Amino acid sequence: MARKIRFGLELKDGYRASDNIDEIRDHFDYAKIVEYFLNGKLEKWLDDRHYEAEVIALSFLKPDAPDFKEKLCYIFKVDSKSIDADKIMIEDEITIKKREFIRQYTSDEDVLGNIESVATTQEELEMLYKRKNKVIYLCGRDLSISPKYENVKYVGLGNVTVKIECETKINFDKMNIKFSNVKIDKTYLILPEIVEINLTSVTEKKPSVEVIEELFSKIVNIHRDNNDNILKNYEEINDLITKNEETIIFLHESKSRKGEHWNKLFVITNNSVYMRDCTSGSKRILYDDIRLVDRDLHIYYGKEAMKSVDDSLIARKNKSKVSLFLNVMAEICSGTYFKLTADEKNILKGVYLDSTNCTVLDLIK
Repeated sequence: MARKIRFGLELKDGYRASDNIDEIRDHFDYAKIVEYFLNGKLEKWLDDRHYEAEVIALSFLKPDAPDFKEKLCYIFKVDSKSIDADKIMIEDEITIKKREFIRQYTSDEDVLGNIESVATTQEELEMLYKRKNKVIYLCGRDLSISPKYENVKYVGLGNVTVKIECETKINFDKMNIKFSNVKIDKTYLILPEIVEINLTSVTEKKPSVEVIEELFSKIVNIHRDNNDNILKNYEEINDLITKNEETIIFLHESKSRKGEHWNKLFVITNNSVYMRDCTSGSKRILYDDIRLVDRDLHIYYGKEAMKSVDDSLIARKNKSKVSLFLNVMAEICSGTYFKLTADEKNILKGVYLDSTNCTVLDLIK
């Protein structure tokens, strides 16, 4: 019979407990003992040395219990009051538990030593987005990927299936989004793709200012007088609109509750969408360049770009209506085809344009 090899437990100051429970007591290191408890090594060490009473006592411990530290110390006859780093130790316990959870799916020490780059929950994934991680490890269920974050590689640990937060299939290559050992939820696979139609005479289809004004007012159902004086605070956009000889269809400036300027502006003209805020400056997007606008007003345009409309610029209740208007303009002006939902078809079918003597749905067919 092969001789059983016993392992030691590294404790305070590098001391390795090999035989007697007194060694643990004399060189007690709370953080390391907690780690050994969570990964099962502490119970195995005691069991191998026939400390049956201590093994039974450990089996009743729950790491989330408020008196966990006191009970763990009591088993080894250590004064719990001498351990004064409660907050730090609790944080260590959370990290240890996360590492042990990840260890079930990978033994890669590079990953285990870099668990701050591993998302096991949606909250952790959102935190990694904010940190702009270029490589994100996924280890968990019910995770949703947001395509608005570009230049990211997702690496699955174990059998990972993710949802994609979009309404139309995304060109991941253009956005430099890569997946390794990650499955995509089947609901994404049945989404429609953006199909671009090359029209021989796109410019002939572009509607007049009168038609666009009626389109906007009836689809979005917002009636607000255009105040050109607002543009005095936004000289850059004002100069662009004047230079391009565009007519303003809709203009909105966001203000705080106290009335101060937030330096944010959202403008729709007969040819373009203009956005201005204090962080990203002015942006002009031609209807010809728009490829898709989702219901949260993420505007995909050109080959790789995307622009999110700030929540303060358009009220949430109006976002889906404004996005529908922009998708209609994109289809009319550039020939980009987008798949309408049943509700959107009903909306457009019921919008009759006096300026064209037809419904919006008839106009884009």
